Amino acid sequence: MVEHSHEIGNHTYTHPFLTKMSKDDCKEEIKESDSIIKKLTGQRAATFRPPYFDFNEDTVSIVQDFSYKMIGAVNMDAVDWEQPGVNHIVTKSRNHIRNGSIFLFHDGFGDRSQTMEAVRILVKELIDEGFQLVTVSELMKFKENE
Repeated sequence: MVEHSHEIGNHTYTHPFLTKMSKDDCKEEIKESDSIIKKLTGQRAATFRPPYFDFNEDTVSIVQDFSYKMIGAVNMDAVDWEQPGVNHIVTKSRNHIRNGSIFLFHDGFGDRSQTMEAVRILVKELIDEGFQLVTVSELMKFKENE
């Protein structure tokens, strides 16, 4: 992923609901993932996305301690992890296309062929429509410079 200039983000070690954990356990989840990412890639993750978009003030504080920027996504109704069909994933994601959108798609755990096909379709459409696809960090820099 790194060799192809993809950006790596931290998403915790075991994918828990962070608001149901102690602050120390939450910090360990993020720290463990942080350590593995550094070990495997030689660099720190650039961003953090909480599992299930579940976070609270403690989570925000911990993420800031790691100097991560916390991110979300706009196409949660695409529910690609449930394998609802390519058309569903594409249609629901299209509803959120606008400058600055961050989309969420899953590439692990089981058959991801629907997601992969939906992403192929969406990427082609977005490029054909003149959108520029960038990493989340690049997107954040654009936002900072506005």
